Amino acid sequence: LLLGAAVVMLALALRERLRVRRMVRARVAVRQALINLQPLRVAASEPGLLDAPDQAEGWLLVTEHGWCTELNDGARALLGLPEFLTLASTRKLADLFVNGASETASMLAQLRAEGVLAERLLQPARLPQSVIRVAGVSLPDRHGKVTGALLLIRRSLATRTAA
Repeated sequence: LLLGAAVVMLALALRERLRVRRMVRARVAVRQALINLQPLRVAASEPGLLDAPDQAEGWLLVTEHGWCTELNDGARALLGLPEFLTLASTRKLADLFVNGASETASMLAQLRAEGVLAERLLQPARLPQSVIRVAGVSLPDRHGKVTGALLLIRRSLATRTAA
């Protein structure tokens, strides 16, 4: 019985260590992606997410196949996702938006082709009455192959004034 409890404690400690390691890797990827965004400049009435990534209210990390692997609390709130969503409950990006399958295919294709996702307006599937702005940048591995993307999100101007 004591040996079983020790094994369970060891497994929990290992799981927590792996979770922390993934979070550190994700933070490094996010930081690098934001550094890469700095030279982009596009004229707009409201600064675009790629012009001012620090104005993003949330971010998502997705794989090249469209699986959402990390998100912050801001993204969780804007998408209407429950707080218990963790890495263990990874979900497809297509499930997060109205018309998600076509939107996701279009976003991933643009990220693969151009390395940058132009800002677009989308409706979260769980909050279809709201509109969010989504933009992103691809995350290549050291050989240049796109392995994922960082998506920045915030409320659209129309949603902010209506709220």
